[in-house]
Amino acid sequence: MPGIYNFCWYFLIFSFVGWTIETTLVSFQQKHFVNRGFLAGPICPIYGSAMCLIIFALTPVKLTLLSDGMTVGGVLLLLLVSAVIACVVEYFVGFLLEKMFHQRWWDYSDHKINLNGRIAVPESLAWGPLATAAILFLVPWLDSVIALIPPVVGYAALAAVAVVILLDVLRILQKMSTFDRLAESLRAGAEEFRALMAKIIEVESLKQRERRKRRVRRAEKLRARLSAAYPKLGEKWGVIRDEEHIDDDLTDKK
Repeated sequence: MPGIYNFCWYFLIFSFVGWTIETTLVSFQQKHFVNRGFLAGPICPIYGSAMCLIIFALTPVKLTLLSDGMTVGGVLLLLLVSAVIACVVEYFVGFLLEKMFHQRWWDYSDHKINLNGRIAVPESLAWGPLATAAILFLVPWLDSVIALIPPVVGYAALAAVAVVILLDVLRILQKMSTFDRLAESLRAGAEEFRALMAKIIEVESLKQRERRKRRVRRAEKLRARLSAAYPKLGEKWGVIRDEEHIDDDLTDKK
């Protein structure tokens, strides 16, 4: 089993490789550069974390299945175990990110075969061959390359990169916290605005009703005065007033 020193290098290398592949594919699809990393730097920690977990889980499996040499059955079984472990890792990493940041970082809900939108079985199964190839060929080669790095240089490089990544993470988390507070403030402002508009509309409706009633009262005073002066006209208007009172009563009931 590789040591912690090697796993630190695995994390950096696979984080960079994952960032390169995903950024290249998305940039090609959208026809302009798209940084697909969570951080500002050229790494995707999810790839490095997933590969470290896969290497940690599959190394004993590889030693057990291929203890008597590389056989077709052993490789196929390793391929199957790799795919299952990769799916589990992707699901729970997605679950943890949602709980930590209260939002989804990827969503496979539009795929036919998916599990809660966190993994899509056909896409996730592609991790199987990649993980198998990595555990059989790439990891041994990386171990030989890492062994060529002088320990002092290797530890110093890892420490420097760790400090840079930590500062990058803190900066991103601060920005996301600021964004969340801003979004919450905007939502609260929108609610207050809607409540204020509802009150304004209600006040305007009351004002319109009061204005209509005042107009009716002024009209009735005029009609009463004219009815006293012209009885025949008053008889006709008396009928009109009765009809309008009925309309007013119906309007008030509404």
